[in-house]
Amino acid sequence: MQSDDATLRRENEFLRQLLKLNLELDFDKLLDFALDSILTLSGGRGGFLAVVEDGAAIVKAVRKFPREGLVQASLKLSGRVPELVPASDLLPGASAAERLYYVPIATESTVQAAAFLTPGASLPQGEDLAALLDFCAQAAVSVENFHLYKAAMYDKATGLYSLTNVLSRLEEELSRTARYKRKLTVLLVEIDRYSLLADIHGPAVAARLLRSVVEISRRSVRKADIAGRYSEQVIALILPETP
Repeated sequence: MQSDDATLRRENEFLRQLLKLNLELDFDKLLDFALDSILTLSGGRGGFLAVVEDGAAIVKAVRKFPREGLVQASLKLSGRVPELVPASDLLPGASAAERLYYVPIATESTVQAAAFLTPGASLPQGEDLAALLDFCAQAAVSVENFHLYKAAMYDKATGLYSLTNVLSRLEEELSRTARYKRKLTVLLVEIDRYSLLADIHGPAVAARLLRSVVEISRRSVRKADIAGRYSEQVIALILPETP
């Protein structure tokens, strides 16, 4: 067990790094760091971290764990306290005696994510457990904030920029174009009879068509270009430095 001072210093360093990653808005990097930190604070020998997305638990980060045999459909992120859970529920080849250490990453209202760890020689207790729980509480806020940011910035159905973000970026580009006398092109790509298609063939068919148009748009633009959903059936493409 770490001394209380050493545990506190380690926790504070992890929290500082977590805050820094929040500002970078790199979700995968944040989750990798969260899993590494939880492994260190818990003494775990390996494991994985799953995040709740659209009601399902999705594995996002793995360390020294057999991901290939993992049964994701059996993942349950509902418990709000760390506990040992049967490994056989997630790994068909595991024995009935094997256990994983479940560590929830939860806000006061919602379990945002959870780590499933191969336990070390002993489970964290006392100050070590308190440090682990403090870190997980902060990590949960980071995950929740990222989901809120993503919902505001991106259209859920297409993954493109949302209308609000498209208009904001367009205003920025128009200002830059006027200031530096640059070229700018804005394209509105409309899917003809989209609503009629949805009425006749159903929303699932219309959604597949929309995803196809989005994929073509993504492949057709440069890194500097901006693609977003302008309306139900219109994709906006903002092309800086383009006459």
